[in-house]
Amino acid sequence: MIVLTRTRLISPSKLYWASICPLRYMLETERKGDSSVPAPPVAAIGTAVHSLIEGLTPVGLDGQELKRAIAFKVGVELKRAANRNQVLQYLLQRFGEGSVFTNNQLLSSIRLVRKAQFALGTQARAVKPTPVPIVSSKSEAESEVFSDRYGIQGSIDRVTYYSDGTVEIDDFKTGRVLDEDGALKPQYFYQMCCYGLLVQESRQVSEIQLRVIGPNDDWQSNFTSNMQSTVQSVLQEIKKILPLDTPIKAASLARPGSHCTSCSQRANCDIFADSIWSDGYNFDVGGRLCDVSGVIDRIEELGQGLACMILRTSSGRFCKISNIPLPMIGESLAVNDDVICYSALNITSTVPSGGPSNLEVVNLNEPGRSGFGFFIRHHT
Repeated sequence: MIVLTRTRLISPSKLYWASICPLRYMLETERKGDSSVPAPPVAAIGTAVHSLIEGLTPVGLDGQELKRAIAFKVGVELKRAANRNQVLQYLLQRFGEGSVFTNNQLLSSIRLVRKAQFALGTQARAVKPTPVPIVSSKSEAESEVFSDRYGIQGSIDRVTYYSDGTVEIDDFKTGRVLDEDGALKPQYFYQMCCYGLLVQESRQVSEIQLRVIGPNDDWQSNFTSNMQSTVQSVLQEIKKILPLDTPIKAASLARPGSHCTSCSQRANCDIFADSIWSDGYNFDVGGRLCDVSGVIDRIEELGQGLACMILRTSSGRFCKISNIPLPMIGESLAVNDDVICYSALNITSTVPSGGPSNLEVVNLNEPGRSGFGFFIRHHT
């Protein structure tokens, strides 16, 4: 029986997930382990770009300097991430960084940094945006803020204080900011509302403006009383479910649902594991990724440092998972082992009824579309 204890103030960036599934929140913040589904390369790219934004100076960077700076920082972060992601490690060793960090991603990163430079009044020398009046008295990058009253703590990318009492809070995202309906994604909404609370509590202000800035879309709004009451209500509920320094049985915190298919902690969740073992498989919402469970029927080497594994699935079918990097098989897996494989790639254009028969991990034709989240665990 796993017991978890919340020892930290609530993270604004994870508040939404705490409201959806408290177990996910606790596993991500209090029990980070090797069983997490590996993060894709975009996470490392995001870390690199954020690091560059934090270090912006009034001088800025011209186009070539900016390109080199991004490529260098992304390279460092990808190598660091490869230590925890064997699929990424395989692709970097065989194909190089260009296989997982495309020119389109580089251009997207450049757009975001330039937007950040403009927003901070430190645009690059090569960029000539329309001048904007600046009445700021003080601007702070990467501000660490916390509140014992609300029980939250986090880092704000940028806070700008204006002489008229207005405060502007900026958060930079490397992916899409808006959902399919054109609204701010809920996890970002909760995060920004928390930042509004924190700034509101810290000083007297006349108005708080919230902005989320992505490479291809943006969102902005004043921090309203409705936003304030919404996030306060959520925080109160989370503090009831997850009181500080109180041991809680992990199973009581799980909230199974459609969100489980994208949860990075589902490999740590026994409830999800039992569900997969019973059903035999689970596809994500788009049908591109598949979790599958079963007994290992055989393991075969394919050459080029790859292997395939044949499972007799829990649903009674045979499933072949191809192009698994050999180190992921290692000496810990053997014929007749009960296993669950997470985030293999569905190589068909449809979601097959009755379960998958062919999946793969490394996509040799399009390495950037490989199953970076692939993970194998024994089922007991």
